[in-house]
Amino acid sequence: STVQEDTAVGIISLVGGTYWVVDCPLGYLLVNETAPGYCLPCERGTYSIDPFEGCLGNCGVRLCNECPEGAVCSGGLDKDIDKHFQPLSGTWLQERMRLSNGAQMLRFRLSECEEGFKLIRGEANAYARDTCEACEFGKLALGQAVYAPLHESRLDQCIECQDLSGVLCKGGMQIAPSPGFWIDPTLVLEDSSESSMFDPILNTRQASADHTDPRNRNRTTIVPGDHVFAFYPDLEDKTKKSVETKFGMIVEWNDWVGNTSIRFNGEGETTQVPADWVEQRSIKAYQCANDACLSDFTCREGHYGRICGLCNDSYVMSSDGCTLCDAGQEGSYIATVFFTFTSLLLWYFVWRPWFRFFERFELWVALRLVSMLVHIASVVGNLVNRFNKRANRAKQIKRILASFFRIQNIIGYGKV
Repeated sequence: STVQEDTAVGIISLVGGTYWVVDCPLGYLLVNETAPGYCLPCERGTYSIDPFEGCLGNCGVRLCNECPEGAVCSGGLDKDIDKHFQPLSGTWLQERMRLSNGAQMLRFRLSECEEGFKLIRGEANAYARDTCEACEFGKLALGQAVYAPLHESRLDQCIECQDLSGVLCKGGMQIAPSPGFWIDPTLVLEDSSESSMFDPILNTRQASADHTDPRNRNRTTIVPGDHVFAFYPDLEDKTKKSVETKFGMIVEWNDWVGNTSIRFNGEGETTQVPADWVEQRSIKAYQCANDACLSDFTCREGHYGRICGLCNDSYVMSSDGCTLCDAGQEGSYIATVFFTFTSLLLWYFVWRPWFRFFERFELWVALRLVSMLVHIASVVGNLVNRFNKRANRAKQIKRILASFFRIQNIIGYGKV
């Protein structure tokens, strides 16, 4: 094949009475077997970082680095240096690799991928396979993937969401609770404070316990309380791990050293397993009562917080969940307070002198009277509430009848 040299680029210097090309720009390799030498441009789909890569003594004709799957490379054919190596996603670092002939090449290797992506990194001789690949529909991966040889097998795969009850996985980090389930939004959302499922009390408790923000932890950083998929002891040989993983919660953790304690789902006691049997962090969904939890991290109107079990202002908890305090209820509360206060005043200024002869038992009589008055006030309040509800129903029936006759009038008008 014909070697495409470029004598218009590079830095030429006088060395020992002879002019030589001594340096080349990004995207070129220096070839100086004969004077004056030249800059060899990398083809499209390849790249170089240092013009002296692959040199042993003199620099002969050699190949540029192959562009990895997770980047776009223009070689030396594009004068825009920024387009020489363009990562599609992730963080890439330069690493020096030794070739079979003893020479060294500088190559970009994938170092980090965002959460929701698999970090796929080949061996030294398969460096072109490096890429960040989004988790497919029905799978998830929590936390940023940071490459480490110990965790290579944990970083190039995603968790199957079909093993997680109440979790919807739409690919990448598009994760949401199923209707009727609650997921801690701090595990998934960038700004969880805007979600009605956000629990400020729980969040404050976690912060006080020195738990790091789950969104700032990488995929292999685990703390007690995390839910994980892990292998468990084989039923026949406890020293061997099972073929499949099981869902559980970390009880004790020593950062991938020695054993860890896990409480697997459906088991009351914890199980000791080697730390390297743990695969990945995961999510647990909790079922909600009264259909308070909707999809997309939203609670039903009037609800908020953990499992949407707290009521907003102007709402009270009832057997049907959080219900709005209507005017009838407010009227009953006001009537109760007014009746109780008036009765106490009457007792003190009017009825109290009648009981002078019960001075030794005055406290007992007062307590009995207060109890009786509170009971009477409660009955009055309920009667007021029922009356208001009937009034509201009458208004609703009136509105329905009005609507009905309005429709009849419209129909009659149309017939005319």
